[in-house]
Amino acid sequence: MATLRDIYIHVTPSVQGCPVALINNAIRSAAIEFCERTNMWKYAFAKQDVVADTDTYTFTFPVGMEDAMISKPTYVEVSGLQVNPTNEEDLDALQYLWRDATAKQAQLYYMDFDNTMILVPIPTETITEGLYVEACLKPTMTATALPDWLYENWSETIAHGALMRLQLLLRHGGVRP
Repeated sequence: MATLRDIYIHVTPSVQGCPVALINNAIRSAAIEFCERTNMWKYAFAKQDVVADTDTYTFTFPVGMEDAMISKPTYVEVSGLQVNPTNEEDLDALQYLWRDATAKQAQLYYMDFDNTMILVPIPTETITEGLYVEACLKPTMTATALPDWLYENWSETIAHGALMRLQLLLRHGGVRP
């Protein structure tokens, strides 16, 4: 993993005297935006068991990926069948009492906070290794490192995004070096 400091070489010459905390935040924010816009950082999670009468599933990352979070799922499968994305607003508008609805198998999902997925309707059967998810990832707001491949291939692009943020702050008097 490359640290945020590894990108300083592309940033600090243009913003000399800028506080390190601001530089780190700008690099982190630029990396997050880059990952959200490009969907380049992809990950396939290990299959999870679907547990009867449980709609909430939290995804964790292996050692070395603690600074990652789900940006958006790209493929979700329950018991070998693809399920479709939705959101709470659409469910509220289209399906009365959806929060308590149950079925043999979920047909929809939406993302909650902290890498948590909600299956709709609530599955009534336990399915061993029945939930499979592929997702695009992004760094967390507290990330201190980025994957090596992201650094090696896109550090200058991320640095340009960080510089744009920092120069806007400097230009508008938000920071005095």
